[in-house]
Amino acid sequence: MFAYIKKKSYLCNIEIKITIMTNRAETFQYRNNHPQVTIDDYFKATKVEFTDVADEMTSAEMDAMWQSLAEQGCEWHKSPLSESEYMINRETGDIYRKSSHWGKRISTCCWTLRRGIVRLTSCYTIGKANIADFEAIITPDYMIRFYMSNH
Repeated sequence: MFAYIKKKSYLCNIEIKITIMTNRAETFQYRNNHPQVTIDDYFKATKVEFTDVADEMTSAEMDAMWQSLAEQGCEWHKSPLSESEYMINRETGDIYRKSSHWGKRISTCCWTLRRGIVRLTSCYTIGKANIADFEAIITPDYMIRFYMSNH
């Protein structure tokens, strides 16, 4: 029984990895076909450096700032894959990200954070970037074929 459960778990993990690789390939293919980053697709294969705008704030102060952004008319979005949240100001092109993880492996993106102070990596902070600063990650076709052939 245990061996069956272990095998089923292993197969499930392989299936999840295949799905992720296929989704990444499709996202990279999308970006190759749509190299201009827009406010509606900034989360697909892009890179940018966010600036920490919650530097030295307490959790309560960050929550108040987040609420203030909503009251100013920013659109709220939540990542379907993590606990990250986003506020988007379509008028200015500013994108705010409330998250505890930053770096090169944010789904198909490379979103780094410029910080004034060093925090624990698991702490939430709010980063801000403008849509004009986002760059497309263009992937060579051989990488897309690699992702697609491994499913």
